[in-house]
Amino acid sequence: MTRDEIMTLAREAGFTIEGPHICTEDRDGVIGEELDRFAALVAAAEREACAKVCDMLPMYGPDDETADWYGYALSDCAKAIRARGQA
Repeated sequence: MTRDEIMTLAREAGFTIEGPHICTEDRDGVIGEELDRFAALVAAAEREACAKVCDMLPMYGPDDETADWYGYALSDCAKAIRARGQA
């Protein structure tokens, strides 16, 4: 994840961005709910990035006999990664 992506997620979570720094609006050092939202957004973005890797892999196996299960396994893997955010 790039720094720009992290800054975007921090803004989305309610943080204030001042130059290279991420802080809370009141700057008192108490982050609380914003940090929880930020962590959830980062985790969701990372899960989606991992699932996309599965989506982008070729959907065929090393030979014709394994082609079907290989494609299903990749699809199931991507679904399982995305489902982790639902639990």
